[in-house]
Amino acid sequence: MKMKNKKIPIKELDFINNKKNVRLIIHVGFPKTGTTFLQKNVFPNIKNVNFIRRPNFEIKIMPNKVNIISDESLCRFPIDDNKVDGFTVAQYLKTLFPNAKIIVGIRDKKSYSISLYNQYVKEGYAYSYDRWYKETNMDNFDFKPYINYLKNLFSDVYVYNFEDLKSDTMKLIKKLCVFIEVDVPEFNNKTVNPSLTEKQLILTRFFNKFFKNKRNPNGLFPEPYFLDNVLTILEKINKKS
Repeated sequence: MKMKNKKIPIKELDFINNKKNVRLIIHVGFPKTGTTFLQKNVFPNIKNVNFIRRPNFEIKIMPNKVNIISDESLCRFPIDDNKVDGFTVAQYLKTLFPNAKIIVGIRDKKSYSISLYNQYVKEGYAYSYDRWYKETNMDNFDFKPYINYLKNLFSDVYVYNFEDLKSDTMKLIKKLCVFIEVDVPEFNNKTVNPSLTEKQLILTRFFNKFFKNKRNPNGLFPEPYFLDNVLTILEKINKKS
């Protein structure tokens, strides 16, 4: 992933530069590394927390609380040449919040690619994993340049592995809380945003081929409203089988 000189589409927030004592943790991604689990089950339950799911800095930053911003889109993965890259966003975050602590999750590349493909199918992709992989920017699977860049910018960067979160959730959450400097909250250990089963993948790809959507612009028909509920229907079918 290479740096690009593009303008940053975020409003100027110069007043925050004067708030050097704001206690702030920024969770920047990556997608598919347990981000939804942390956002729904862990971060909101931390005591005295001001949890911000989507950045709205000017309105929501609170000087007397632990501010946690969690938004996997900040890392700008998967890479899209039409949007600002993750390096540029990181630079801007450093300018706004020079003392922020950064949390970033990574994942085994093979597992990550399968999960990312799964997400693309949910969003309308209609073809095989092999075809998708050939069409995908390989920089999407190289976390190191971005993480090294974060570590050069910020003094406190915590990198966790999705596999550790999955194998021993409590142990990983304890380590995260030590980094954030908070007590471990009570949380629901239930899986959030599960991947499609093999049966669901096959059926969803079949439906996707017929309809136009952001992942399949060459579909035959406009995407009908009922497809919003297809995954729910398929999940019920899978449970009965």
